[in-house]
Amino acid sequence: MTDIVQRVVALVPAHNEEESIAATIEGLLAQRRVPDEIVVIADNCTDRTLEVASRYPVTAVASVGNTHKKPGAMNWAWRTHCQGADIVVTLDADTYLPPNAVSDWVREFEENPKLGGSSSKFTMLGEDMLTRLQRAEFASWTPADGVTTVFPNTGLANQLKQVANVIKLVSSSPGINLSRQIFFVSQGGYDTHQNQITDQANNFSQLSPAMLAFYNATVELGLQSKVTTFTLTDFGRTLQESGDTGGVGTDHGWGGHQFVMGDSVLGGNFHGTPNQVTGSIFPFNQVGGPDDTYNNASNGRGRWIPTTASDQYGAALAKWFGVSDLNMASVFPNIGNFNALNSFMTAPPGGC
Repeated sequence: MTDIVQRVVALVPAHNEEESIAATIEGLLAQRRVPDEIVVIADNCTDRTLEVASRYPVTAVASVGNTHKKPGAMNWAWRTHCQGADIVVTLDADTYLPPNAVSDWVREFEENPKLGGSSSKFTMLGEDMLTRLQRAEFASWTPADGVTTVFPNTGLANQLKQVANVIKLVSSSPGINLSRQIFFVSQGGYDTHQNQITDQANNFSQLSPAMLAFYNATVELGLQSKVTTFTLTDFGRTLQESGDTGGVGTDHGWGGHQFVMGDSVLGGNFHGTPNQVTGSIFPFNQVGGPDDTYNNASNGRGRWIPTTASDQYGAALAKWFGVSDLNMASVFPNIGNFNALNSFMTAPPGGC
């Protein structure tokens, strides 16, 4: 048994939306099932939103004395226009509904009388950078449009899965018009002043499968040579232990190790300047040893100076990303203080 939807009301709160309100209204009027009433609430507008909305066969009103922004405008419209409605559609004044949206919602409610609410994939109007990023973000919320690669259910993996979904959307939607993106994800828990062996092992047990899943997702998308993943950290660790006996860790240091992943990486190699004494790119694991900045067993703490500066590391990645040598100093002002780093990246792939 189905319940027949008799009355549909659309509410459109708008604050200074004269540039987009016309398209939003036209999208509602072009519905296969046009709402019985379209209410545009010009909320504390200082532009021509009310004037533009009034040109259409809709109820265009201005809020009076509303100090509660969008919720206040919506509550007022609900009380005055929605009491007899079977379905209330709400959308922002910069949103454009596809022509089947309202009819699909009506069908859902008629087929399921227990249904209390429904939503849909939507897009944003405009071509500025923020709008294009919002369009990518909103579309990535739809699971059907996401990658099929299975990700672990961890905090880091869920962040990387969201990035993979956005990359898929951008690569398959020319209208979004984004050619290069940088995404930041994070994993905490590396400030290991105590219990370093246990805590670091737990972190790595999440880091490794999350990174593997993300790489597999780039392979699924055929973009493994166009996506490079790299690590950064706020600080390194000392060689000297700290903390209580039985649960020791390390203190903040200067040097550390990073890794880079992707098919544009010259992988399978360690990059750094070998120690002239040991011949290794890794520090000599001894407090007061040849790589300790104090180089004195009585006051050394095991802080070593990195052989590769963060500017060099960043410059190698930035060059692959498309930054020219001419502009590199603008991005990394200190790069002139260091020798050129043997690149660990291939040439940028075509189409990036």
